[in-house]
Amino acid sequence: MKNIFKYLIISTLVMMFSVSCNNDDWLKEDARDFYTADNSYTTYNDFCEAVNYLYSYFRSFHQKGADNLYPLYYGTDFAMTALDQDAGNLHKLNDYANTMVPTWYCTYYFWTSFYKLITCSNTILSRTGSSEMSDDEIDKIRGQAYWFRGYAYDRLANLYGGVPIIIDEITTVKKDYIRCSREETYIQAKNDLIAASNLLDNIDEVADGKVSKQLAQHMLTEVYNNLGKCESDLGSSGNDYYTKAIAEADSVINYPSMGLMTQRFGAYKDHDGDVYSDLFRDGNVNRSTSGNTETLLALQFDYQAYGSSTSCHYNQFCNCHYTNLNVSYINNKGETISVSAFTNPTTQKGGRSIGWMRGTPYFYNKVLTNDTNDIRNSKYNIIRDAKIDNTEFPGYGKWLVADGYLNDSDTMRYWYPIMTKLFSTTVPDEYYSYDNTGNIKTTSQGEDIVIKTCNQTFKDMYVFRLAETYLLKAEAYIQMEGNGSQNAADAINVVRERSNCSDVLAEDVDIDYLLDERMRELYMEELRMPLLCRLGMQYSRTKKYNPWSGLSIEEYHNLWPIPYQEIERNTEAIIEQNPGYN
Repeated sequence: MKNIFKYLIISTLVMMFSVSCNNDDWLKEDARDFYTADNSYTTYNDFCEAVNYLYSYFRSFHQKGADNLYPLYYGTDFAMTALDQDAGNLHKLNDYANTMVPTWYCTYYFWTSFYKLITCSNTILSRTGSSEMSDDEIDKIRGQAYWFRGYAYDRLANLYGGVPIIIDEITTVKKDYIRCSREETYIQAKNDLIAASNLLDNIDEVADGKVSKQLAQHMLTEVYNNLGKCESDLGSSGNDYYTKAIAEADSVINYPSMGLMTQRFGAYKDHDGDVYSDLFRDGNVNRSTSGNTETLLALQFDYQAYGSSTSCHYNQFCNCHYTNLNVSYINNKGETISVSAFTNPTTQKGGRSIGWMRGTPYFYNKVLTNDTNDIRNSKYNIIRDAKIDNTEFPGYGKWLVADGYLNDSDTMRYWYPIMTKLFSTTVPDEYYSYDNTGNIKTTSQGEDIVIKTCNQTFKDMYVFRLAETYLLKAEAYIQMEGNGSQNAADAINVVRERSNCSDVLAEDVDIDYLLDERMRELYMEELRMPLLCRLGMQYSRTKKYNPWSGLSIEEYHNLWPIPYQEIERNTEAIIEQNPGYN
């Protein structure tokens, strides 16, 4: 018995010694019943789930609330915060001096959002080589990851200039990032988008909402334009880049399955409207459901569907707070009585909106009225007046604006032109207001009443349309050939002719005219701030056309500040701040 006990002790000591000599193997975890970073990227389905996260985050980024996304629209020549009533009480980017600073949470939000896309893309790209996927499956995954990374680097360079470039998966703590130049950042975006273009399927071979070869070519058009404006230290000329931009644009424009929609189409083609309003009707955004050959990429939103719970509140924040608009009259006792001009939110006015952001007077009253025949300013696309529906008001049934019932003090937030492209034609059943018999309630003017929580869009939303490709092509010609380019005018006129506009003459075409045309065609679709920043015109256009933001914007605001948090935590190297910011 004593010998057996002695043998067990010796055996145990030998085993312990053997283990202690190979600590790495002993400590290495072999996960078999839960997911880890090592076993989560193996099959094609694994990688599809990772790519789906990129789409989900991309969609949530574009559909965030006002405090996050809308700085990319307002504080520009296009729009301003509608909360201000006097110059002594300015809010948000109506007050650049005190808002656009390195500690502003929005500068950090956008920085981290784009880098999250980059980080996830890097992980996907780094792990495809050790997966169980076929070569074809690897190409499909890598093409999508390259597109998202190229998109993120382009947007970072637009807003911040040169940024740290990361193309490998980060597996350890790193605190020594340095900024590359703006040109180098655009070149990284270019390389990623070229790789995506070579790997992605054509647009008629991918599902709605998926990135495609033509989308990558569209993005390359912008990136080549951006590179053309850089003062190159790397040996390439601006004209070489503009030539490439035009070639990429033509590749998209001439693809057989692409084309501007020039005739009425979709489920509402027999209703009142025009072809521009058809573009934004429910069910008309996706290519597969309506034959819309203009869509390059649309955010997919299916009400109450798993995986698309992010809702878009463009209408809530961007259209006027008409339900809080009061009109006044003097009763027979000589008393001034104020009542609501509009008794309830309705589908015809886009549901419940709160007037957080409004277009500039330049946008509403000059850009959109440039041509009296322009259908983009028709009543089907911009609601500029409405009949008062409160039967208690002596002016019931009269036009609010045309009949003189609107006070100037109400035009900042409570009434300004309503953009119909931002809301849904119909809403889910539970958002209507019903009477005791189960019928939808209507106002005295026959509009369908909705409940107060009806404040979002229930349809798919464009991110990129073919109309922008034509305008990017025009931009390349203007930059390459100078003002008055006939080639630029020809590209612009393709878009204008669809909207029943007269042709612009070559002699009238310059970069400012192009920016006006982009505003007419793409308002609330394009991200206006990155556009103006990449062209170096955020300061000049905002100063000239925005009556509130123009009071405090400075030339250094053509670039956003690098977030203070990023500079502070980078303790082993220096990330230089952009000039002008403390």
